[in-house]
Amino acid sequence: ARLEEAHVVALRLYSTAAFRALNGPMRQLKMSNHRKGEDGRPLPLEPPQLAAPHPQPATMAFIYEALKRMRAVAAATSVDLAGQELEEQGLKTLAVAGELSVSTLRQAR
Repeated sequence: ARLEEAHVVALRLYSTAAFRALNGPMRQLKMSNHRKGEDGRPLPLEPPQLAAPHPQPATMAFIYEALKRMRAVAAATSVDLAGQELEEQGLKTLAVAGELSVSTLRQAR
């Protein structure tokens, strides 16, 4: 996935109890003065907006980018160009070596 050290550090941080401090601000949204739920309470604005800037914007950016990169690799590795499933062991070897890309997947066939 070509993750840099900052991506890995951000993901490792998120995998600890620190996830609460990272997720909490993402759940605090600005509320609409015009939209109300069935219970009469205001609903979040559409599209959603944070009530305040996130206290860890760089960490969140690295987590977002790392997840995007890993999803792209997962999508590219689930089926090769011929539509055949790739061998799981070959993928694990490439992932450990840090060489998981479309070109190396083609060579793994």
